[in-house]
Amino acid sequence: MTTTSRRSGDRYAVADLMAVTAAVSDGELAAIIGVSRSVVNRRKLRRGLDAYEADRWSVAAGFLPWEVWPDWLQEVMGDASSR
Repeated sequence: MTTTSRRSGDRYAVADLMAVTAAVSDGELAAIIGVSRSVVNRRKLRRGLDAYEADRWSVAAGFLPWEVWPDWLQEVMGDASSR
């Protein structure tokens, strides 16, 4: 299942991951991915996840990052090729 990616700068929206996991609260998403509710809340306040966190969180929820954020792979590979 893919959603429309909502990004802010180099950040990936936590709301997209909540949508694909059907998590209705920060606490529910936290339980799914194995972090505390306060960590989820801080990432939302910070306006999202960086590419590394997006990868870790999506995999912890049982998804590949590009299944949650369709542009993730292209952007990560683009970043890698610019090094």
